[in-house]
Amino acid sequence: MWSLAALVTLAFTCNERHNKPAVEQSIEPPIENVEPLTEATPTFSQASEGTRLALIQPCGRCHQSTLASHKPKAIAIFDLDGREQWHDQLSEENLEGLGRRAKNNDGVSEEEFALIEAFISQKRSQLQ
Repeated sequence: MWSLAALVTLAFTCNERHNKPAVEQSIEPPIENVEPLTEATPTFSQASEGTRLALIQPCGRCHQSTLASHKPKAIAIFDLDGREQWHDQLSEENLEGLGRRAKNNDGVSEEEFALIEAFISQKRSQLQ
């Protein structure tokens, strides 16, 4: 079972496991309306927040609007600083690219990728 604390820990310990430098970021309080994970399949809000946290390290350099290194075209697709709305602009094509890039990124663990897959599946359902 995944708790929000476990997801946060998972997202930030990924750096140490892969000996990658941390991306600068501000420490934010947890999103209050994300309920603790009690089922085998995460809710959409749990999958969304877990995915956002998992993507900060490998994607944040370009996809965090608060960083000087951000890229406007990347921010137009998704902004990891957007908190609950970070995924609002994602299209079906963007979801395919997100899944492909996450799968091929050494900075994304198997556990994180499973959460990302759950998010992609649930987001696809919303787009239909």
